[in-house]
Amino acid sequence: MKIRPFRKADYSDLTVIWNAVHPNDLYTAEEFQYFDESVEPPQKFGRLVAELDGRLAGAAEYLQFTGMYHPQKFFLRLYVAPEHERQGAGSALYDALMESLKSFDPITVRGQVGEDSPHAIKFVQERGFAEGKRDWESVLELADFDPEPYQGLINNLREDGIRFASITELGNTPELGRAFHALFSEVRQDVPRSEPATPISFESFKKTVLEAPDFFPEGTYLALNLDEPIGMTMFWKGEASDDLYTGLTAVKRSYRSRGVATALKVTALSYAKSIGSPRTHTDNDTKNVEMIAINDKLGFKKKPAKISMVKVLKEET
Repeated sequence: MKIRPFRKADYSDLTVIWNAVHPNDLYTAEEFQYFDESVEPPQKFGRLVAELDGRLAGAAEYLQFTGMYHPQKFFLRLYVAPEHERQGAGSALYDALMESLKSFDPITVRGQVGEDSPHAIKFVQERGFAEGKRDWESVLELADFDPEPYQGLINNLREDGIRFASITELGNTPELGRAFHALFSEVRQDVPRSEPATPISFESFKKTVLEAPDFFPEGTYLALNLDEPIGMTMFWKGEASDDLYTGLTAVKRSYRSRGVATALKVTALSYAKSIGSPRTHTDNDTKNVEMIAINDKLGFKKKPAKISMVKVLKEET
């Protein structure tokens, strides 16, 4: 088995492995490449692959996110083709990746494992990782979703001057894009996360959201008071699956506790059902009890949690 740097020619094999390991989070090779090329300095990104008999057996990568950026904190992803699991590829990839990180003098590294994967949990625990936080993964079968019980809530909010419209319905103009970014930047501050939130510039937002191949403006809804955006919910829609993936749902603090988030989600889910989408997936920090309560009420069913594991390499100064 050979560990080597990733090459562009590997995208097809890499995507096959990722999709086999993550059947609820599917990508095309083109989407994978777009996301890779969206990483811009000062963020750091690197990927190594394990090669066996001329084919990829697995991959490991380090990355940093614009919205949680720290120059010495990294997120790791490691995935091995199911037919090559427990044959040493994961260990070899992990060791090589950690060696490649040394030049950045890392403080912490984080990875995510499923609570239903005892082998993965054992793998990271043996390497000094400890649990940091958990996220519920939940799925809603849209055929089972009934929006009718929430129509009164939506009507009451409309009578109060709050309306709901998709990015497409609102025109998807450059001006709307900036207003969407301003709302997103404000409401994301209260979302539980593994590291403190850092600002996301409009140019970065434009590249990673508005121009991303899985951005779905028809399924991205804003709540507006007159013309002021006060809340949002969004779906991502990739090419590799008919399923939808729920992104951020949040409302400005001064408009909370009025049912706006519920109304937004009902509006978006109603649209998703109307176009024949089979289901939608979402993740929520287990401490985000308000949003979990909304999802439970709407019929989302919890799946095994995703556990964020962290390894402290040196004390933060």
